[in-house]
Amino acid sequence: MEELRQQFGNPGKDYRSAPFWSWNDRLKPEEVAWQIRNMKQAGMGGFFMHSREGLETPFMGEEWMECVKAAVDTAKEVGMNAWLYDEDRWPSGFGGGMVAAKIGDEGRAKLLTLVELESGQKVEGVLSAFYIQIDSEKIASLEQLNAGDTVMSGRRAVGFRREICAKSDWFNGDAYADNLNPKSVRAFIESVYEPYYKQFGHEFGKTIPGIFTDEPNIFSGHNPGMKGIPWTDIFPQYFEQKRGYDILQFLPYIFFDGDRSIEVRHDYWRTISELFVEAYSKQLGQWCDEHGLGFTGHYLYENDFALAIRSGGSVMPHYQYEHQPGIDILTESISETLTVKQCSSMANQFDRSRVVSELYGCTGWDFTFEGQKWVGDWQYALGVNMRCQHLALYSLRGCRKRDYPGSYNYNNTWWKYNKVVEDYFARLSLMLSSGKVKRDILVVHPIESAWCRYSGTNDKEVNEMGASFQTLCDGLLGLHRDFDLGDESVIEDYGRVGNDEFIINKAAYKTVILPPMITIRRSTVNLLKAFMDNGGKVIAVKPYATMIDARPDQGLAELFDHENMTVVDNAMCQIESALDNIVQRTISIDDKAGQQDDAFIYMERYEGNNHVFFIVNTDRSSGHDVRIWLKGTGHIEQWDALTGDIRPVSADIEDGYMVFDASFGPAGSMLYVIDASRQPADVAYEPVKEVDARYMGPVCDFVRTDPNVLTLDYCQYRFDGEDWSPFMQVWQAQEAIRKRLGMRSVAVNGLEQRWRWIYTPHPNDGAHVQLRFAFDVNDRPIGHVYFVVEGAENFDITFDDMLISNEPHGWYLDKSFDKVELPLLLPGRHEVELSCKYKNSMELEDCYIIGNFGVDLLTKAIIDEPERLHFGDWCSQGYPNYPGGMIYKERVELHIKDGQRVYIDLGEYRATTVAIWVNGNIAAHIPWRAANGADITEFLHDGVNEIGIEMMGSPRNMMGPLHQKSGKRPWTDSRSFRTTGYEFTPDEVLVPEGCFGQIKLSIME
Repeated sequence: MEELRQQFGNPGKDYRSAPFWSWNDRLKPEEVAWQIRNMKQAGMGGFFMHSREGLETPFMGEEWMECVKAAVDTAKEVGMNAWLYDEDRWPSGFGGGMVAAKIGDEGRAKLLTLVELESGQKVEGVLSAFYIQIDSEKIASLEQLNAGDTVMSGRRAVGFRREICAKSDWFNGDAYADNLNPKSVRAFIESVYEPYYKQFGHEFGKTIPGIFTDEPNIFSGHNPGMKGIPWTDIFPQYFEQKRGYDILQFLPYIFFDGDRSIEVRHDYWRTISELFVEAYSKQLGQWCDEHGLGFTGHYLYENDFALAIRSGGSVMPHYQYEHQPGIDILTESISETLTVKQCSSMANQFDRSRVVSELYGCTGWDFTFEGQKWVGDWQYALGVNMRCQHLALYSLRGCRKRDYPGSYNYNNTWWKYNKVVEDYFARLSLMLSSGKVKRDILVVHPIESAWCRYSGTNDKEVNEMGASFQTLCDGLLGLHRDFDLGDESVIEDYGRVGNDEFIINKAAYKTVILPPMITIRRSTVNLLKAFMDNGGKVIAVKPYATMIDARPDQGLAELFDHENMTVVDNAMCQIESALDNIVQRTISIDDKAGQQDDAFIYMERYEGNNHVFFIVNTDRSSGHDVRIWLKGTGHIEQWDALTGDIRPVSADIEDGYMVFDASFGPAGSMLYVIDASRQPADVAYEPVKEVDARYMGPVCDFVRTDPNVLTLDYCQYRFDGEDWSPFMQVWQAQEAIRKRLGMRSVAVNGLEQRWRWIYTPHPNDGAHVQLRFAFDVNDRPIGHVYFVVEGAENFDITFDDMLISNEPHGWYLDKSFDKVELPLLLPGRHEVELSCKYKNSMELEDCYIIGNFGVDLLTKAIIDEPERLHFGDWCSQGYPNYPGGMIYKERVELHIKDGQRVYIDLGEYRATTVAIWVNGNIAAHIPWRAANGADITEFLHDGVNEIGIEMMGSPRNMMGPLHQKSGKRPWTDSRSFRTTGYEFTPDEVLVPEGCFGQIKLSIME
């Protein structure tokens, strides 16, 4: 504990984040090194070198390896982790197209599809065929046809065809990989893993801790609407070895309901799952073991039963081969309980101390620090302890800025305060990686029951089973009964009974819960019987299983009639009552009525006499006052993960519990550390009361931290000798130009990687193209004004028909955003024209005017800035596109007596994060509302003090999406910026920013 106490203030690199560093442009070793040093200063512990949309350096080529070397060398120099990533974009397995190039069709994904055979058609080109009769939506009769037979008139015949995944741009002109085929996966290793080992193996397990595999699966590349199921050429033989019969004779029972559908579907998906684990995860995990490299990453559609089954059979068994099991959860969401629990349960059972989460993707440019905390705290309470932010964009040039934004890198306006949130999660990671997690309850995962129902297309029915299971899991969390999930294949391989404990490998449980199920494995039944015979307690939730291994079995009666089996209805009140009679609580989090406050979740960890409780309020809208009961006695301390401060907590002792009251703000959380070997803290907290108050606003002096911005996202275009087009969005002009020149679209993500085609000359390269932007000036700006354009050297630039220098005066926001100085801006209409010899490799983008001026919200004309700023949305006060920070300043006279403290309350506001400046120094950070009410006493002096409230904006109102009529949506991708039709509005849809309520300085004693 003393070691943790010493580390808590500044945890090391292994506890800090490692974002997906989007390698998305023409890479340069010196730029790679510069960005790594920048990340280090911003508090990050490492990075994943992740090929992404827009990459112009050939994947795994000589230049690529030079940049990897620069990254590894720089990371070693500054003390960071340089993680590898195993694919050109995602999903992993095809090696950027090298796998198929190496072994042909064996390396390409395959699908088994159902085809209707016509009358008179010969049976050929299919693996098997049948006459089939369907009555009441079920198979009434089935008769197998032989190859070469002719389909008789009047009879329905179906065949099952093996199809190879179609080639596509996404897979670099080829197909996705056959991850069910060990030979394909071996080719993947030879294409990516072994070249990395050859060049950087000396740093494996050192500067290079591991490699990330991203969304490997067995269905990508196929049309999701196809009536098909995953396949590989070795499957029939593998299936017969595993299950003892020929799957080709029973294929109709997978696609249609019938008397044998439950068992055949179950056996098919079970075998698919086993083959995928063996061919892919086991082979890669063992290779990494042999080469001293950590294996990490996540699988596809972890939370949705139907999609998870189609993508891989089951998710949990794969994690046994990962050294740092991983997940991903996109968007600003805390809904995917199963995604986290499946992974963190396996981590506990296999004694993996680290659980990685790829998180925050698709949240948009306006994602806040509070959003990071809300999502991150929830995941950390459920078992995650390493953040992999999606994404840290190497470049914002062209399409790259729309690759599921935002960006966790230097090219974001709030980046200077990134270390605040990095330190917070590093402290959490330190504490939630130490010791052992305490979970006494095992919930058996019902995925195998879902196999019994899944035909490959009945997603709704199977997902309802998954949703019901997640409701049960969420209910247990709301009762503050933490648990692990148990996969039956893992239980079969690693389960045993020890005394009165049900054990899976390294984890032991006092109680087992069986959720509603159709089937259960015989190995699970035998272990449960032995467990109950030794005094173990099992709770079965109706409807309980009536089959063993998807076959009816009378032996189940003995299981459910056992004296240590409790059968309950599927109602949380009955489950709660059964648990209360079986398992003593270690924690209660009670609301004012004395009931478990289900807005809260927690994690408990222990080592020796020390216990750590991380308690999280998942309610982002409201604060909660609760009473906390912790089992046992000892010395309680609250460890503040935001500030690094540690303070004792006083508690009463009641019925063997330590009891104390606590207040949690919206999305608030607290970390409590208990040392059972020490006496309880005797802390006399005097009630504090407000004795005086001062207020700021509603009108303040202010300082911008960035130049103001006017976004120019409309233009005209023309070719030589033609008239100007009507005004249109820049992306539309680019599409029209490329279509006219016969060049491929670059409008949306998902196209062939740029490194594969931009260096090939296009017949129409060199066409003379012009763009024209227009803007109005009502009031002359103060000082220099710049036109921001990507790739200024590619254009001749004229301002009001006068040629001006295209030599950049530095850059703004991103190094690809060149600043070109404009002449004096007098009142009136102004035009900027860009002329270029257009090439296939070019990307035309929105431009910006930046400088010291205001912008009229309605007309978008440049106007004078306000002398002072009123509380309320700054968009309407001259800053509609402004992405930076705004410091609200006021001089406040204070006379503080001994024993008095001053706290600041921001009231209502909207910002990415907030810094509090007092007399020229940062006195506090308020990155989320739960941190509101910060103590600023130490920075005050007697008399007049200058208080500054720095509200940090974001690039969202600068870069969009600006014309999406529905406004903020949960999911942001390239399409969000290209709205047309009913979703489009020519007016800008902005996110409000700034102080809205009164700012209060409370003087307390």
